[in-house]
Order: sequence, then C-alpha cells, then structure tokens
Amino acid sequence: MFMKNGWYIGATTSDVTTNPIQRFVCNEPVALYRTGSGQAVALADRCVHRRLPLSKGRVIGDRLQCGYHGFEYDCAGKCVMVPGQDNIPRRAAVHSYPVIEKFGWVWIWMGEAKLADEAKLPQMPGLDEDGWVPFRDHLHVKGNYQLLVDNLIDLSHESYVHTSSIGNDSVAETPIEARREGNEVFVDRIMQDIPPPPFFAKAAKSTANVDRYQLVHFQPPCYVHVEARTVPPGSNDPDSGVRFFVLDALIPETETTTNYYWAVSRNFRLEDQEFGEWWHNAVNHIFQEDREIIEAQQQSIESDSSGLRTVDVLIDGGTVLARQVIDEAVQAEK
Repeated sequence: MFMKNGWYIGATTSDVTTNPIQRFVCNEPVALYRTGSGQAVALADRCVHRRLPLSKGRVIGDRLQCGYHGFEYDCAGKCVMVPGQDNIPRRAAVHSYPVIEKFGWVWIWMGEAKLADEAKLPQMPGLDEDGWVPFRDHLHVKGNYQLLVDNLIDLSHESYVHTSSIGNDSVAETPIEARREGNEVFVDRIMQDIPPPPFFAKAAKSTANVDRYQLVHFQPPCYVHVEARTVPPGSNDPDSGVRFFVLDALIPETETTTNYYWAVSRNFRLEDQEFGEWWHNAVNHIFQEDREIIEAQQQSIESDSSGLRTVDVLIDGGTVLARQVIDEAVQAEK
C-alpha cells in the first residue's frame, strides 16, 4: 500500500552516473542514469521489446540503449531508434518519472507527472544550512517501511533498545503530545530535569541534569525528522546545549523491504574531528539496533497465522495519526 503522488529518494546524487543503476521504489523497477550532459533521468526499467531491464544497457549521449537488441530511448522514455528499421512503433515508449536533485539525493515522483511540484519536497532542516554539519548514510532494511515510520515517531523504544546510547527510563515514562495538522503529524515529548543518557552526556561533556526535547515531524509519504536537544533545566535557548536533527527517508522498495536514507546534522563541536568520527559511528550503531528490531518484526508478521490484531496504547498516538494520513492518501489515489 503506497502513496504514489509524492517525492521518493531514488539514490544519492553521487550514485547516479552514466552507468545506469536499478532501484525499486514502491515495488516498481526504475532505471536511473545521468546523460552525457549531466541530467539525471528515471525511466521504467523494462525495455518495450523483450523486457530486459534498461539498467542493463548503456548511456549514449542523452539516450539510454537497451543492452539486448539496441533499442534507444530519450529522456522522456520515447524509443527513438530501432536497429535495422526506420519505422518506430508508436507504442514503443516507457514511463519517464519527474526527477529533482536536492539535499544530496535524487528524488523521483512516482505518481501523476502533472502533480509533481518541488514545493512538495519534505522539509530537511539542518541540511545545506550555515552553522550545521550534516552527514548522510543509507541502510537496506528487510522490513515494511511503515514499521520504520512507527519506530521513528514512537521514540519510547529508546528506553529498551538504545540503553547504552540515547535511552533511559525518562523517555518511556514521559507522556507525548500528538497532533495532526493537515497531512502532517507532530509528536512532542519534553522531559524535564532528568539525567542525560550516555550519548548526550558525552556530546555535552557533562552528566548534569538537563531538559530533554524530542520534537518529531512526519511528512508523507515516508519522511520523519526529529529535532533532539538537551539544555540546562529551565533554559529557553534551544542552542544552549546539545542540538541536532535526525532526518529519515524511509523509501519503500517492496512491501517487505525499505531503502532507509538518513542524515544527521548538528550545530555544536563543529571543529572537533575526533568527536565527529565518534558521533558518526555512534549514530550508525543506533540505526543498526533499530534495523535488528524492524527485521525481527517483519519476520514475526510474515510467520504469524494467528489472526491476532495488534493493540494500540497512549504512546501510539502519533503513529496512528501517520498511518491515517497514508491510508487516506492511498484511498484518494484510487
């Protein structure tokens, strides 16, 4: 169940070259390549002739040549050359997807091309902004993308999954405030005068009590960003302690697999290279812990024949709202 009218990350900018690559997005195979003039192009990854993936072919100038019988396609997906004949069948064309390059990623619009609008890209605070240092990475996860959306909206799991880094009892014990504004969902958790978890204590070089903020923002079809910060108790200055953004793009590959593109951007200790290396490794470890949980969930779902329904509780307020947004969008596209 996928919302099609939205932007999805297909690849990092550096991965798209004149050597075509295949990506599955919303269960659809896409050939991604860059023309000789540098334009990023996304075409349905099936030649109209004998269905060989076009990503098995090669780029010739601004055309993509099928690697089986040499059919050539322009950037709009139209076949413009068939070896051995001048006449080209009118139906000889593949779907061309709108493409945008921004924030270091190549974005593909999977729905109706006439609805594609750059203004509909998700917000990505802390990327390409002065005073912030981001790093990006990617995980392939054997789990449905909505499990990851749930995971990132409901951060109470930090108290149990990430006890050595970002979790302590205060997360699960503190209630949330969840609200929906149009097609976006916001979840706030504010923990007052608490001991900082190990990750934040190391970042701040202090074990003194803090006020900790988790401000979650879901944007359809599959984007969650979290503003995380700790400040001295009672401080109203968001930059008086540790502050960073976790930007999550949970791209459905198939019904049971996800390409997880993420970035983390901070505005403190910017010149500390040793800390930056530790920071990158620590964040990677946290996401690996999440992947283990999500993949175990997916295996459990696939093997479960009991018919039992899951039970929602108060901490699921944000995840329920996000799933409503997705469900409504999918129904509206039918």
